[in-house]
Amino acid sequence: MNVFCAMGSLSWAKLSGFCLTVLVSSLTVSSSVLAGVSYAVTPIERDFVATDINDAGWVAGTRYWPSAARASLWSADSGMLDLGQLVGAMPDSMALGMNNENRVVGAGVSRVGTMPRADLRPGDNAFLWTHETGMQYLNTSGLSGDSIAAAINDQNQIAGTVTHGGTQVAVIASPEGAQRVLGTLTGGSDYSGWTGFSSAAAINAGGDVVGTSRTVGGGSHAFLWTEAGGMQDLGFLPGAYENSRATGINDARQVIGWSQGDDCWCAFLWSAGDGMRSLGYLSGAATGYERSFASDINNAGLVIGWSHVGDVAHAMLWTETAGMQDLNALIDPAEGWVLSSANGINEKRQIVGTGLLNGQSYGFLLSPVPEPATWAMMLGGLGVLFRRRRRFDV
Repeated sequence: MNVFCAMGSLSWAKLSGFCLTVLVSSLTVSSSVLAGVSYAVTPIERDFVATDINDAGWVAGTRYWPSAARASLWSADSGMLDLGQLVGAMPDSMALGMNNENRVVGAGVSRVGTMPRADLRPGDNAFLWTHETGMQYLNTSGLSGDSIAAAINDQNQIAGTVTHGGTQVAVIASPEGAQRVLGTLTGGSDYSGWTGFSSAAAINAGGDVVGTSRTVGGGSHAFLWTEAGGMQDLGFLPGAYENSRATGINDARQVIGWSQGDDCWCAFLWSAGDGMRSLGYLSGAATGYERSFASDINNAGLVIGWSHVGDVAHAMLWTETAGMQDLNALIDPAEGWVLSSANGINEKRQIVGTGLLNGQSYGFLLSPVPEPATWAMMLGGLGVLFRRRRRFDV
C-alpha cells in the first residue's frame, strides 16, 4: 500500500480515493479472513501440556517423556527449556503458573494419576523457578508437610495450598517464604480450629485469590479472598448438588470456574454486580448431561476452557458478545487439529492448551489473525494518509 500511495504523479483527490479504496479493501479482506479463520495454530511439542502463557508469549507447562514428567518453559524463538526437578523430592515436576518476568511455579510430584493438576496430594512440594536460581523449594517451613503453588502474579505473590495436621489450607506466599493463611469457609482462627479444607487456584494483580473450600453444610464452594473482606462464599448454580469451584480471576475481580447443576456441569462467570451466571455449553454431550469448564480469564473478560461435543472434549472461548464458541470452528480445519482444552490466555488474546494433531497429543498456541500488531499497522497507515492530506492543504 505504501508503494501505491507514494505515486506523486496522481492528483490528491485521485490519490486519496485510491489509497482509501486499498485500505478499505484490505480491512474487508481481513474481516472476511477473521470470519472464517480467526486463530492461527502453532504446534508447541508432542506430549506437552501447556498450562499458562504470559504477555510476551512464553508458555509454561508439563512435558511428558517415557521416564519422566518435567515442568518446562517454551517460546517460539527459544524453543523448549526443561526446568528440572527438585533435589531430593519426588522424581517429576509440573508447571502450573507463570508471570511476566518468566517466574514459574508448580510442584515436584509423583507421576501418579492425571497431571498437571491443581489439587494437593501427599508428597507434593511447591517450587519457584527463576532464570537466575533455577528450581527451588518454596519455603513452607513451620506450616506445611505438603505444598503446591498454583499461580504467581507480577508482584511475585504466590497462591497455593499447604497441609498441616492433615488439613489443607489456601495460602499466599512470597518467594522468601513468608506465608499468609487464608482460612476456610467453615471458619476458625488457626489450624486446630478449622474443619474441611480450602485450596487456592489463581491470584490477580491486586493479590485477590480464588479457589474452593468446604462449607459448614459439607459442600465445596468457590471462594474469593480479598484483603478487605477475607474469604467470601461465591455460592453455586441452581441445583441440588451445591458444588462449585473457582479456577481464575482477572484484575476487575471477575471470577470464573465451574458449578454442578441438575442438568449441567457448567462453566460460570461471577462478578460482584451480577453474581454467578452460567456460561452455557457446546451442544451435543453424548450422555445428555452437558459439561463445560472454564480455566482462565483475561482482563478483557475473555474466558477459555472446554466443553463436550458428543463424547469428545473441545476447547472453547466465551465472550460477552458471542457467547460460547468452539475454538475448532475458529481455525483452519485443513490443518488436522482437534483442540481439546484451552488452559491459558494472555492480554494479547493468545491462547494455549492441548489438542490432537493428526491423532497425536500436542500442546498448541493460538494467535489471533490478523495479530493486533497488524491492525495497528493498518490503522497507523490510515493516520499517515490523513497527515499527508493536511500537508497538501497548507
